[in-house]
Amino acid sequence: GKETDYGISIYTDFIGSLDDIDHKLNEAHEIGYTEVFTSLELNELGFENTVSGVTEKTKHLLNESKKLGITVHTDVNRNVLESLDVEPGNLSFIRELGIPVLRIDGGYDAEEIALMTQNPYQIMIEDNLSDCMQYKKNLECVLKKGNIKQYCACHNFYPKPNTGLSLRQVCDIARYAKHNSCRTSVFIGSDACDHRLCKNGHGVLTVEELRWIPANIQAEILRAENCFDCIIFGDADPSADEMKSVAVKNHCVSELMNKNIQTSISDDRMCGPDDYVIDIPVYWENIDDAIVKRIQSNICINRMDSPEMMIRSTNTRGIFEIKPALTVRQKPGTITMTNILAGHYKGEINIALTDIDSDETENCIGIIKPYAMKLLKYVSEQNQPFRLV
Repeated sequence: GKETDYGISIYTDFIGSLDDIDHKLNEAHEIGYTEVFTSLELNELGFENTVSGVTEKTKHLLNESKKLGITVHTDVNRNVLESLDVEPGNLSFIRELGIPVLRIDGGYDAEEIALMTQNPYQIMIEDNLSDCMQYKKNLECVLKKGNIKQYCACHNFYPKPNTGLSLRQVCDIARYAKHNSCRTSVFIGSDACDHRLCKNGHGVLTVEELRWIPANIQAEILRAENCFDCIIFGDADPSADEMKSVAVKNHCVSELMNKNIQTSISDDRMCGPDDYVIDIPVYWENIDDAIVKRIQSNICINRMDSPEMMIRSTNTRGIFEIKPALTVRQKPGTITMTNILAGHYKGEINIALTDIDSDETENCIGIIKPYAMKLLKYVSEQNQPFRLV
């Protein structure tokens, strides 16, 4: 599948100096980030300690990003553009500023959005994907009267807890957009960030159920949904470790096999070379480090005829031989390996999806980290290949 792009947010109202902008851009660029989100409408929306309009910092951000090949998405609404004397039929001032992607948060009707997409400057018009009903009207109008090649869409972010959207709602509209050749973006949050954008907030993100989950797991869930071209940190200052953990590239079956990661994909499951491999983090126990290393380097696949109560990876069968130990009752997320009492089944790796009674042939060897449990549905329901890491 197509690689995901990654972005950070730089809010010039909250950044100290031009050097700070350069530092953040260079850090992101070195890690492989290609997008930056910024906003000219924070003051308009009532955020504290902000100024309206285009500042020297805004111009510096646009210029420096261009030098690094980073695309800046600039968030505006009708009031902001009118204050700059910009009309839908004339985006020449936007071109002068060097804004490559103009995100329209709201205030324009479908005809005006379609007109903007016809600009002769290759400026991308990025619509508000979270306003689902209006987005569908706008998309329909762009397809009829505008230029779909200069049209894309990005969700909103919701800094205040309990105000975010549902994962299903966010992904359904993104799939609708993708089906109509419209590029899509979504926000994730940082655990390491301060609360400049919302003093009572936590995580400047789109999807509510991802709010208290580590950033790399948020991104893993959104990649598994397979409907977003770009994943952007909404928070202004994620840590370098967070940024690295999110920016996964070359993670399909063929790429991992090229890196000599062992896999023995059996014939009972057609696994495409472009299938995305989900990494699921684990707490290990009762198993030798050498075996853990081999498990971690193996691409696992749930059987097509998967059991109701567990994820069953039979492609490790026969690779491992272990004696019975810790054959305990299993809770959801418990990882077991089939021991030598099971005859030809030995070496299978299973993950409990529900409470399961103890079985003398099943050794508990670890448990999925609690914050990563949401990833299991993509393996059990969609049969995506995975690694236990």
